[in-house]
Amino acid sequence: MHTDKSHRNFSIKNIAFALGFILCFVYACKKDEVEAANATVIKDCTGNYLRVNEQDFLICNAEVVALFGNGATVVASFEKVNTCNGSGANSVVCAMYHQNQGWIKVQMLNGKAVVRRLASRSTFK
Repeated sequence: MHTDKSHRNFSIKNIAFALGFILCFVYACKKDEVEAANATVIKDCTGNYLRVNEQDFLICNAEVVALFGNGATVVASFEKVNTCNGSGANSVVCAMYHQNQGWIKVQMLNGKAVVRRLASRSTFK
């Protein structure tokens, strides 16, 4: 009878350890997302950026800020991406260096979801 109890405690410990490991794995694999951050639209000859906490992020789906001028304040949600196949990839028209934190895809802008339509055009929902 003593063996059954220790076996049960061992199983519970294993389950707790496995659950903790899985949660750590899921958290580590979570996308790098920023939700509802106050941001400033930055536009120059190197591309379109969102400035959040004094860091600039290069916008992959740059058409979403086409109606905003340089310096406009927005509330944005976005995710960091490693590569860009969107309109922002072709927006560089000068060789000036603009330090940035990498590519992002804007998910929401001023409370409106960005919806992909056709090849490279985005609209708001």
